[in-house]
Order: sequence, then C-alpha cells, then structure tokens
Amino acid sequence: LAKSAEHIACPGYTIENFQIINHDTAYEIVDLFPGLERVEGKFQLTNLGGVTAIDDFKNLTHIGGTFEMVHADALTSFQGMGEKNVSVGGLYVVSNDVLTGCESMPLFNCGMTITKAGDDMNWSTSACGGTPLQVTGCDGVCREYMSWDFDGSFAVEDCAGTCGGTASYTSPECELDPESFECEDSIYDCGDEYTECACVSDTDSCVTSGQGCHKTLSCTNGQVVDYEIWDCQDCSGTWSGDDTSCCPSPGESFVMFSQADVLAKSAEHIACPGYTIENFQIINHDTAYEIVDLFPGLERIEGNFQLTNLGGVTAVDDFRKLNYVGGVFEVVNTESLVSIQGMGEVPVTVGEGLYVVNNDALSACYTMDIFSCQMRIKASPTQMSWVANGGTSGGCDYIDISGCDGYCGAFNGLGYDGSFTVEDCAGTCGGSAEQTTQECLDDSTSDACEWSMDACNFDPEACICIDPSAP
Repeated sequence: LAKSAEHIACPGYTIENFQIINHDTAYEIVDLFPGLERVEGKFQLTNLGGVTAIDDFKNLTHIGGTFEMVHADALTSFQGMGEKNVSVGGLYVVSNDVLTGCESMPLFNCGMTITKAGDDMNWSTSACGGTPLQVTGCDGVCREYMSWDFDGSFAVEDCAGTCGGTASYTSPECELDPESFECEDSIYDCGDEYTECACVSDTDSCVTSGQGCHKTLSCTNGQVVDYEIWDCQDCSGTWSGDDTSCCPSPGESFVMFSQADVLAKSAEHIACPGYTIENFQIINHDTAYEIVDLFPGLERIEGNFQLTNLGGVTAVDDFRKLNYVGGVFEVVNTESLVSIQGMGEVPVTVGEGLYVVNNDALSACYTMDIFSCQMRIKASPTQMSWVANGGTSGGCDYIDISGCDGYCGAFNGLGYDGSFTVEDCAGTCGGSAEQTTQECLDDSTSDACEWSMDACNFDPEACICIDPSAP
C-alpha cells in the first residue's frame, strides 16, 4: 500500500523489477498501480498465501524478463493485466491451485505475447483446472500452451531472430552431447546482452578447437565464438583456468608400442581436461593389462584411432569424451579383448570408415555403446569392414551404426553395404555423387583409369566428384 500511495498519481512510468513476495495477509490488489506501463526485468507474485484477487495493471504492456506467479495459494482471479496486450520475456506460473476460470482472464486468454522462449516457460497443470493457457507468439497467432518446458506450441523467434525458425544456440558441450545436462547448462544464459553464443541452423556444423578449459567453436555459417568451460579444472587444478601445460601440442600423435608407453603417455596428459590430437595408436605388443581411464581428456582425433595386434589387452573402459575420429576407427587382432566400454557414452563421428577384424574374444557387442548406434559414420568411407569378431562367444555378429541422417542401421560385412546413409563426395547426405578421375571419364575400362582410382583412394585431391544422375 505504501508503494502504491507513493506513485499512484503518476500517469505512466517504467521500473526495473516488480515483486510482491513472501507474506500471507488476506487482501486484494485492485487499482493500486494504474500508471505502471513497463517492467524491464521480472514481474513476480510469489508465496502469497492471502491475496485472493487481482484487478490491476491495466496499462502494463511490457515485461522484459519472466512473468512469475508461484504459490499464490488463495488467488482465484487475475483481471486487468492483459486488457492491453502485454509482451513477456518468459513464463513461470506454478502451484496456484485455486485459480479458476482462466478463459475469462485477458492475460491468460490471448492477452500475453511471447516472441522469444525465455529461460523459463512453465505453466502448471494445477492452475485453472488443468486448462491450457492461450498465448500469442511472434507471428501474431494465439495458440494453446501447456507444458513444463517450451514445446513449440506457439511460434517464437529463434536465436537468429526468425519467427518460427529452427536456429538454436550451441556450445562445445552441446556439440559433444546435445542431450546432456552440461549442454543445457552451457547455453542457459545465451541470448542475454552479456553472453556470446554460436547460433546455428539445422544445416550448419561446428568444430571445437583448443586445449584445456578454453575452447573455440568455429561454425560453417562464419561464427567463431570463444567459450570458457565453467566446470573444468585446468592443468594446475584451477576452475576454468588457462593452464594448458599438461596438454599435448597441436598436431601431436600418440603412438604407443608397449604398456609402458601407454602409461607414460597417460601420465603426461591425464590432467588435461580436454584435448585434440592427430592420431591415436596402441599397437604391436602382448602384455596383459586393461586400458581404464587413462585418456579421460581425449575429445577429438583428426586422423586414425588404432588398437592393433594387442595380444594381452583384455578390456577397454576409457575415451568417454571422445566425439570425433576424422580417419578410420580400427580394432584388429586383439586376441584377448572382451569389451570396449566408455567410448560411445557421447556419440562418436567417424570420418573415413570402420575396420574391426579378428577380435575373437569380443562378447555381447550390443552392450557396448560404441557398437550400439553411438558411432556415426558421416562421410563416404574408404574402409568399411566388420569381420571375424566374437568367435564362438556370440553377440558380435553385427553392429548398429548411425549414418549422416541420424538413423541407425545394422552392419555386418566386408565392404560398405548401404545399410546406413552416408554423405556422398559432394557432402550431400544420401546423395548420389561419386568420386572418379579424368582418366576414368575418358575410358572407364582402361588401365589408366584403374591406376588413377588407386591414387584417388589415397589422395582425395586426385579425384573428381560428379553426380551420375545429373544432366
């Protein structure tokens, strides 16, 4: 009442935030703030056990932040607000159990416009007898909305400012796993004036670079955004620090010929929270051991991943952050390897194919994430082989792999069999363009064609990409 009396004679005014909170006195809010026109931040009615009715805020047309009404336990009616359409930056209306007849209240019957999905978009089904809210979107059309999370039931602007568009914010964590809590948390503040985030469409892609807690996201739409990973400890143990002294140098490869090499390379870089290398190879030794949490920071391999001729390695439970192998994923002649776990907890994109051959001890591959739809073969593979795995143990006759379209298909064979979709040489998912050479265009039966295609397989720059279906 004191704040009303102080400003009730003002014919029109703007304030930063409006909050009536945390008391149980029984009263009504009627024509106490007739001059309030704009609230730049939050409008909040919270924990009001005694307020029974509202008939006010008739001139309010803008709330820049969230409209929040929570635990107004005695509130039965909300009139006044919405008589002039009010634009709102977000909605959080929860646990107002005696609110009834919302269809008669302008605010909840097309009198509220939400052009962007704010941080909060919640409308509790306990209000108004479980009836939907009627809200107007950026296209000016009023539609129903009832959800605990924004579900697109009315049109909002995407992050690029397009009404009803599909562009969305992304981050290094989202590129790693778009369904993760870390992704959700990393883009929570995107859209405010202080936080720069990459905004990408469905056709854009991004590449994460950098070592340690500071990453750079470079996207095909031209955006280059630097990120500080908040829940990350650098080499010195500082949260979000910039010490990368324990991280590998750019372009470094890990080539390990013994268990001692593996342990030494792990010890050298295990404190690095996130890094990229050129190639990863553990090869040619028979020592009996397990590979468990030795490379927790490995996120990206530009070239090949190789576990080859390992007579003694019995289990792998590692590589939980690995999300990209640019070359071939190769596991060959691991005579004692029973299981590969850890890898695939986040989806792994593989660029040049799969070569998994002669791993007789592998068992129950369907229990391993990496062989259960969590490997995505994006580009047209130069190698695609899954042969002689599992021996008599069973459960590894085939694997499930996702293609460039995101759909998962079974694969079992020597050579690519088209059971999942890959990009053609022109970069079109499921396209028909093929690599060839000028010699093959001149004469596809000539020795020169055969020799040139051999060169093409080793050096893509020696190839020509054409679509045989094109005129």
